[in-house]
Amino acid sequence: MNDFQLSDGSRVHLIGDPHLGKKFEEGVPQHRRGERETRQAALFAHELDTPADVIVMVGDLFDNPYVSDAVIVAAARAVLGAAERNDQTSYVMMAGNHDKPRNMTLVGAWHAFREMTQHRLANLHIVDRPRRLGALAFFPWEWDRRADAQVADLASAAGIEHAIGHWDLAVFDGKDDHLAPVAPLRKAFGDVGMWSGHFHRAGLFLDGAVQCTGSMEPYAHGEGDLYVTLTRAEALAATDLHDKVVRVLLAPGEELPEIDCLALTHKRVRDQEEEGVEITVSLDDFDFHRIVRERIHDRDPRVRGFIEERMQLNVSGSEEQR
Repeated sequence: MNDFQLSDGSRVHLIGDPHLGKKFEEGVPQHRRGERETRQAALFAHELDTPADVIVMVGDLFDNPYVSDAVIVAAARAVLGAAERNDQTSYVMMAGNHDKPRNMTLVGAWHAFREMTQHRLANLHIVDRPRRLGALAFFPWEWDRRADAQVADLASAAGIEHAIGHWDLAVFDGKDDHLAPVAPLRKAFGDVGMWSGHFHRAGLFLDGAVQCTGSMEPYAHGEGDLYVTLTRAEALAATDLHDKVVRVLLAPGEELPEIDCLALTHKRVRDQEEEGVEITVSLDDFDFHRIVRERIHDRDPRVRGFIEERMQLNVSGSEEQR
């Protein structure tokens, strides 16, 4: 659960990465287009009305820096509406790596959202830089600063009980710029609780030091029970798939059946008897992100960053870290 209590009894609720503006189209039947987007917006609004003294959105409010104006306006209205209704609750909106362009000279969705919301209500806090609120320390994603360097901004703060960031939870491609700064946080604040968004599966990471919120809702197979993988026979026998994202494993000669579900995709599976192993073959095996990353690896960092951002590449190399 993404809830905890401070020593003064205050209740804190964390909202995992919402990724508003994400498009759900693959495998979605025409007559159900838009349902996921509607569900996502409704869940975000519900999370904002959670009974708590402090509600923190831990980053990646948006799926990318260039979502539509309609998505930005809807997000701003939802946040302002909740903060106005629940004026005794403090709301903290933290920037994540998907919210702002990697090229810091550009203006993205987060900038527009910030202009619409900041300084409007006393209980609403838009966090772009490390900041303290009572016993909580916040560390948003900053493209131009290392996570461990951020800690110095608040190192003199006393009484911090929990640090909340938008951090990497493993080293990717040898880069640790945004790795959760466990040692610096302990040195600055002692044995504090550490929480992070960014990774899409909830759980404990970095030897149990950091509790990950997971995303607001599952967005891919392996992230939650909204997504299911079944054999063809299992899919045909199931009676509760209407609101599931279904991936069907098809054996040689099998065809994808018609199933009443939210989205339907498939993988081809064939047995290689001579080696006694099972091989799964599908377009999912074509790792477009990996190929592009390899091709642009030696480019100027500014050019590489522009390509990665505009193509929305999974630059972390992880399926679940967005």
